[in-house]
Amino acid sequence: MYKLLIVDDEKLILDGLTDLFMEDELLNLTIFKASSAIEALTIFEQKKIDILLTDIRMPKMSGLELVEQLKGRWPECRVIFLTGYHEFDYIYQAIQQGQVKYVLKTEGDAKIFAAVQETVDELEASLKMESLLKKAILLRRQQSAYHRSLFFADLMEEVISSEQFRKHSFDELEIPLDVHNPLLLVAARIDNDGARMKGYERDRIFSSLTSICDRYFAPLIRFVDFVDNRTYLFLFIQALESSHMSWERLNTFVHGSLETIQRTANQTLGLPISFAMMNHPTEWDLIAKDSSLLKALLFQYNNEKQIIITEKNDIDMLKTFQDTHMKSITAVFHKKAERLDIYLETGKKDEIFRLFTELEAIIKHCEMNDSQSIELYYSVSFRLLVNLNKYRLQDSMYYKENIRYLTQSNVHSSWDSAIKFLREMVRGFFEVQSDKAFKIKGDVVGKIKLYIAEHLADDLSLTNLADQVYLNPEYLSRLFKQSEGMTITEYITELKIRKAKELLSQPELYIQDIAKSMGFSTAGYFTRFFKKETDLTPQEFRTK
Repeated sequence: MYKLLIVDDEKLILDGLTDLFMEDELLNLTIFKASSAIEALTIFEQKKIDILLTDIRMPKMSGLELVEQLKGRWPECRVIFLTGYHEFDYIYQAIQQGQVKYVLKTEGDAKIFAAVQETVDELEASLKMESLLKKAILLRRQQSAYHRSLFFADLMEEVISSEQFRKHSFDELEIPLDVHNPLLLVAARIDNDGARMKGYERDRIFSSLTSICDRYFAPLIRFVDFVDNRTYLFLFIQALESSHMSWERLNTFVHGSLETIQRTANQTLGLPISFAMMNHPTEWDLIAKDSSLLKALLFQYNNEKQIIITEKNDIDMLKTFQDTHMKSITAVFHKKAERLDIYLETGKKDEIFRLFTELEAIIKHCEMNDSQSIELYYSVSFRLLVNLNKYRLQDSMYYKENIRYLTQSNVHSSWDSAIKFLREMVRGFFEVQSDKAFKIKGDVVGKIKLYIAEHLADDLSLTNLADQVYLNPEYLSRLFKQSEGMTITEYITELKIRKAKELLSQPELYIQDIAKSMGFSTAGYFTRFFKKETDLTPQEFRTK
C-alpha cells in the first residue's frame, strides 16, 4: 500500500482529484491532501510519502520548492508535477528534478490517473532488486568485521567495562558512528521458517536484509549491523550530520523506511520480516538493556508476521522490564541450558524438547539425590522460572498449581517424570503466551472499531488508524480481516451506510449537510458512494 499526497491551492481541483483516487480500489492507495506547500511540509514531517502529485505554481512556495524540501526527508518519493502552464521554464525546471513526471491539467483525469498508475508500477518494479543478494555476498566484512562483531557482542552481553569501551578505536573497527551521540536501536526477525533454517542460510538472509536497509537508509543516516546468535539482526542507527535531522524526524524516517524494507524483503527474499524499534534514544551503556527489551517485544508478538512494533505497544511490559532489569547471568549456567532463553524468546519449541532429550540422556540413569543431576535440573527449571516472571505468566492458574514441582526436584519420583513435567511446563508456557497474544489482538480490534464509530467524519485512512494503536498499517489490515472476516474499508463502508440511512430518515436534514457531517467533501461524492453500495441515490432512498 503506497501513500499518495495531492497538493493544489485550488479547492475544486484538490477535492476532485482526491475523490478520483478515493473511488478507485485497484491502486490500493492511502490518500492525503494539502491545499498549500506549507501544509504539505507538515504531512512530510509525520508520514512517509511514496508519490507526490503537486501543482507547480502556488502562492508562498511553489511545487518546485516543495520538491526540494521533500528530497531532504523522503528521497525515494516519486513526483508528478501538475500544472495548467505550457511555459518552457517550468517544464525545464521540473525535468531537472529527476524521477519526475509532468502532466497538464488540461489533459484531464484519465491522463492524471494514468501517470499515477504508471508511477505505482514503477515503485512495484523497484522493489524487485535481485541484485541485492549478490551485493550482500560481496559486502561480507573481512577481518575488521569479525572484530566489530565481537565488540558489539560484548556490548550486548555487558561483558565490556567502560575503560575497555573507551580503548576501542571506532576507526579501526570501521564503525561509522559517533560514540558521543546516542543511537536508534532496531531489531529484525525472520518470520515463518526462520527457526528451521540452517545457520548459514540465516546469515545469508541477514546479509541481504542489511543491503536492503543500506539501500533505503543511505541518503540520510548511517548504521552498523550485528547478528545476535543467528536469530536477530540489530541495527545501530544515527543520522548523518549533513541531514540535520531531529530525533523525531529520524524516528519517523526509520519507521517509514522499515515498511518499504519489509515489502522489498518479502518480494526479493520471499520472506516476511518483523521489526522492533526503540522510540527513545539508546545510550551506548544501555545497549544491553534496550536490545533485551526489543527481543522481548518480538517475543510478545511471536506468532505474527511482518509487523513493526515499539515499546509503546506494551507499556506495562516495558515498565516491568525496566524495573526488573539486571545484568546478564547466563554465564552461571551450563551451555546447553543457556540456549533455553533464546529458544523461549523465539518460540523454538522443537529445539527446547531436543534440549530436554539431551539432558534426559545425561541424568536418567542417575540417582535423584545426585548433586550433578540436581544442578542440571535446576539449570533448566530456573531458566523456565525466570522467563515466566519476565513475560508475566507466573500468575496463570496453571503455573500457580505447578510451581512447587518446578522449584523442588525432590517432589518427582524419577528423572523421567521430572523431564516429562518440564515438557508440560513448556507446552503450557506457549499456550498461555498464545492466549495473551489473542487477547492483545482482540483489544486492538476493539479499539479500532470504537475509534471508527466515534470518528466517522474524520480521517479514517489505514495509516491514521494504525497510528491510534501503534502498529504498521499492513499488519493492522491483516489483523482486522482475521478477526472480523472483512476489511477495514468494508467495515467503515458498512457503518457509513448505516449512519447515512439513519440521517436520511430525518426529512428536515439536507443531503449536502448529511454528506458534510459524514466527512464527504461534496454531496456528489456522497451520492456516488451511497448509490454504489445500495443501488439507490440518497434522494431515491429517502423517497422510498
